[in-house]
Amino acid sequence: MMQKMVRNRRLSAGKAGQWAMLACCLLVSDGLMGAPALDWKVANGYKYRDLSFATNFSAGFTRMPPQQTSIAFVNLLTPESDARNANLINGSGLALGDVDGDGWCDIYLCSLNGTNTLYRNLGGWRFEDVTASSGLGLVNQLSRGAVFADVEGDGDLDLIVTFNGRGARLFLNDGRGHFTEKTDTGFTNTRGGTSASLGDLDGDGDLDLYVANYGEETILRGGGNYSVRYVNGRPVVTGRWARRLKIEGNMLIEVGEQDDLYINEGGGRFVLQSWANWFLDENGQPIRTNLMDYGFTVQLRDLNDDGRVDIYVANDFHTPDRFWLNQGGGVFRAVPWLAVRTMCFASMGMDFGDLDRDGLLDLFCTEMKPTTHDRLMRQLTGMKFVHPPVGAIENRILTTRNVLQWNRGDGTYAELAYAAQVAASDWTWVPAFLDVDLDGFEDILVTTGYSHNVNDMDMLDAAGTVSQERNLQEFRARLLEIPPYLSPNYAYRNLGNLRFEEVGRQWGFHAEEISHGIAMADLDNDGDLDVVVNCLNAPALVYRNNCPAPRVAVRLRGLAPNTYGINARVTVRGGAVPMQFQEMLAGGRYLGCDDTVRTFAAGSAERLTVEVVWPGGQRSVIADARPNRVYEIAQSSAVANPAPPRAAPPALMFEDVSEKLGHRHHEVAYDDFARQPLLPNRLSQSGPGVTWYDWDGDGWDDLIVGTGAGGKISIYRNDGKGGWTLLPDMGGIQNQDTTSLLGIQLAPTQRALVVGMSSWELEPGQGSKALIAVQGGASTVLPAEKGQSVGPLAAADVDGDGDLDVFMGGRVSPGRYPEPVDSQLYLNEQGVLKADARHAAVFRKLGLVTAAIFADFNQDGRPDLAVSCEWGPVRVFFNEQGTFKEVTRELGLEGWTGWWTGLAAVDLDGDGRLDLVAGNWGLNSHYQASPKFPARLYYGDFNGLGQVDLLEAYEELTPGRVVPRRPLTDNKVGLPFLAPKYPKHALYAKATVADLLGEKFKTAHELKAVTLETHRFLNRAQRWEVAPLPPMAQWAPVWSVCAADMDGDGWPDVFLSQNFFATQAGVTRLDAGRGLWLRNTGEGKLEPAEGTRTGVKVYGEQRGAAVADFDGDGRVDLAVTQNGAETRLYRNVSARPGLRVRLSAGPMNPTGVGAQVRAWRQNAAGPVWEVHAGGGWYSQDSAVLLLPADTQAVEVRWPWGETQKYDVPPDSRELLIQRGRGLEKRR
Repeated sequence: MMQKMVRNRRLSAGKAGQWAMLACCLLVSDGLMGAPALDWKVANGYKYRDLSFATNFSAGFTRMPPQQTSIAFVNLLTPESDARNANLINGSGLALGDVDGDGWCDIYLCSLNGTNTLYRNLGGWRFEDVTASSGLGLVNQLSRGAVFADVEGDGDLDLIVTFNGRGARLFLNDGRGHFTEKTDTGFTNTRGGTSASLGDLDGDGDLDLYVANYGEETILRGGGNYSVRYVNGRPVVTGRWARRLKIEGNMLIEVGEQDDLYINEGGGRFVLQSWANWFLDENGQPIRTNLMDYGFTVQLRDLNDDGRVDIYVANDFHTPDRFWLNQGGGVFRAVPWLAVRTMCFASMGMDFGDLDRDGLLDLFCTEMKPTTHDRLMRQLTGMKFVHPPVGAIENRILTTRNVLQWNRGDGTYAELAYAAQVAASDWTWVPAFLDVDLDGFEDILVTTGYSHNVNDMDMLDAAGTVSQERNLQEFRARLLEIPPYLSPNYAYRNLGNLRFEEVGRQWGFHAEEISHGIAMADLDNDGDLDVVVNCLNAPALVYRNNCPAPRVAVRLRGLAPNTYGINARVTVRGGAVPMQFQEMLAGGRYLGCDDTVRTFAAGSAERLTVEVVWPGGQRSVIADARPNRVYEIAQSSAVANPAPPRAAPPALMFEDVSEKLGHRHHEVAYDDFARQPLLPNRLSQSGPGVTWYDWDGDGWDDLIVGTGAGGKISIYRNDGKGGWTLLPDMGGIQNQDTTSLLGIQLAPTQRALVVGMSSWELEPGQGSKALIAVQGGASTVLPAEKGQSVGPLAAADVDGDGDLDVFMGGRVSPGRYPEPVDSQLYLNEQGVLKADARHAAVFRKLGLVTAAIFADFNQDGRPDLAVSCEWGPVRVFFNEQGTFKEVTRELGLEGWTGWWTGLAAVDLDGDGRLDLVAGNWGLNSHYQASPKFPARLYYGDFNGLGQVDLLEAYEELTPGRVVPRRPLTDNKVGLPFLAPKYPKHALYAKATVADLLGEKFKTAHELKAVTLETHRFLNRAQRWEVAPLPPMAQWAPVWSVCAADMDGDGWPDVFLSQNFFATQAGVTRLDAGRGLWLRNTGEGKLEPAEGTRTGVKVYGEQRGAAVADFDGDGRVDLAVTQNGAETRLYRNVSARPGLRVRLSAGPMNPTGVGAQVRAWRQNAAGPVWEVHAGGGWYSQDSAVLLLPADTQAVEVRWPWGETQKYDVPPDSRELLIQRGRGLEKRR
């Protein structure tokens, strides 16, 4: 094996040499004619040129061969340099720009051990090597990145090159493509420079420079000299690399280097700035210590549309990305903690673009997550993820995958890489946003590959032996023998809905080289952007863009000193999509720089509007731009008219009044994995639930919130005027987590709170229970099935005797997840709940029940039952004269297995039948499922110890094998027999689940989830219609589901509580939700109303949610709990006030649980509403219903009884309707 790796290495070096020889042959070819002149037409304030391009191609690229282009450049890295300094294998980049002013974009490519090369564009895809005459022939100088920019403000492109060990250097252009190095630039540092970007950071009109630094040497791996001595009893690193080594505990940790910020003083001179003078942390405090980061990529641009240039730096390894917002006056502040919740652990490249064309910049950062099962099982992630404390919200998580940050528009971002299907792209260097097919949506190109597959765990095991022997030379030799990590470059087509599909092969962008820097320019002047990639020890890739679609391209001619209009924003309206915008940049790619041209999709438009907002606020507008032209717009004709004032944001629908409660959920961390190491997720952080119930009988809904073990149930008395009083302890300190909170009346004068108790944290077999607390009386215990945890509770008059009976859902058996558990029905017999033996068989082994709700689905007046199950379907039971019969299969729901959570019964489409909305895990995690490729879980006594052992699995897309989801390092903890069976990760990676379990596979139980999307189930009587909720509802796990008319238009809207932090080790939290209202636009059409509109912004791990009109103003208010964090209370301040309706179905059911109500308006009945006791996620909504204010009559179908219609008195605000006693106007 070792000899084979050596041969492969030598072959690679030989191949590089062959390409170098070809390059030399091309250098001595015959002289070539210059590029043809371009035909520009001059207009008022701009000039333009008509574009000519082929239309007989499909969208995508053609790789142009060196024999045609004469570009045979190879970025050479010798084996000696490779072994000595691993930082060098991070490659080199390139810069694209017109250096001689002939209108044709030229190419400059950087080399490590070879010669940097400048290719002059001759047109027709012919290029000439003019390095010798350009003054840019830098030989064997470890060049990394390059940027073309007009540093002096004289109208031509100068060049900045970054070097490993020499920082940055400036080469001034004489305007004809001849460069001279300027030595008195002020670039004083000689760090390991990587990428550079220029922009006007201080607002004085010229271009300032930010250089990202990585580290000149790999110290610990490369054999750098250092020593450790003790000062005052503490170890201190000394020597040349002392600043880059720190001691944490007993660990010696290598860090990167401080980045450099240079302010342009004019004439090519810069001044290095102090971090303390320019940068503030998230709390607004000056940065007093040097940030020693592994800087890879930096981009300077206006990220929040305030007219100031901001900074984003992508950093490798354990050093987090830096996101600096320009405060003006030379001050930059880190974005708040809640702005960006998740970053890459080892960011490499990044780019910004408006991916959904909402006018806001989104962010994509790349990492190294493998795309194939084989590599997923063999690659070390590079980090040890530590879960933050329970309830922690204002912290930032690092993850070993790509991240896609969707801009919400309020300064915060939702991370959506999994939902967008771009979480993994192998060892990725650069993401570049480019609308390849010119459909109006920006696609993504990424470059991949690494010289040595150093994260292969088998390779690491072998190399680690040498490392332990501290034989540096042998270690270096072994490193060179490790083969490369090769994967194709990828292209992701934007589908227009924040989802992407990989089309690299289809688009011809799938070369399998070690590809580093990428840059884009219109190399053939046909208006679309072509692509050049610098590869390590392989020829540069040159791609012609073949897009046949109409386009409009824009260049800028700015006023000195910013002659290329850097940081100007170009907006095109009326093209393939209503609005497209891009910003002119100088640098900003990993080691690279695009040309200053921007291309937009024209679609079928005959006229477009092109607008430029220049730095400083001047504006240029071409109101009748034509498609298939390139425009060069001059700032000299721009007008100083300010942009029209932005419309004031709409008033928020809800006011956050949480501080009036001051409640925080009590939760203590628990190690779920001690008993079952391979649990998919923690089950100990499921609460709390929340309930609206008039506990003290004063006519106002009080708020009741559950607790974790060691805490107390909280009851807040509502005074009806916005005031809340915490009542004395109810039930004292609880020894278990509470689950559901059910407020009901068990007897005519007996208000009760039934509290479910989770026994998950107790020892297996210990008794489980529900606590019944009676107003003014002693608490009693309602025993549950032995050895299982109580989950949801729901109440209704099941047997028609007028009182309320209770369903208790079985959640899980402690330590024996996911064995199905029993659920139980309790009948109310004169105020005492007793187990109903008749239904024991019906609800035996019902599953892992997560939610339950009683509702009359078939309109016969009797309460039916719906329950949601984890690893099962949403199950429906019809009530046939007091006996429940399951009809899940008949309704077409049996096959829809998922990780179902909260439930709401609601008439979404207004047809008079109650539908269901069921929460699920969503699409924004590493779990993905479909009927063809379900998520799978196998369980059984695999270790022979009488316990329940687990093995997560999934089916590969190709070749269709069922394989383990988790790597050997994880699975051998719970299944120790795997370690000797699979001594190599490569062997494990080839194994199926059947291979892993052997004979045990025959007795293993299998569970499947075919969908993880949150759904609505539309009641069509005989068969129900299944449909997912909109994409935004799938961005985070959903827990509680509430139905209420949030805006007062008469249609039921839906609220979803979201997020999950209690994941398994190595899986980062799922935090893209803030609680989501879905507005019903009529007949069941739901569209998201994000927090920027509603004002509901809950960043934590939301659980229970419930609605009530707690202040009696006719508007629905909202309470949302968070696990381990503050309960949020929102008062509705914008809805049209509605008609409050109270119901009473008799002394044993004084809130009318089970009654259905419809509002009659203009001789038509509206959607049906039902009073429920229990629903959502461990929660309960108020029994007071809200109908439209213009309701003329109220139709009530009483439980087990008649339907009556009541006329509404004029000017009514609140009604009490009592069964058998009629309607009373209360207000």
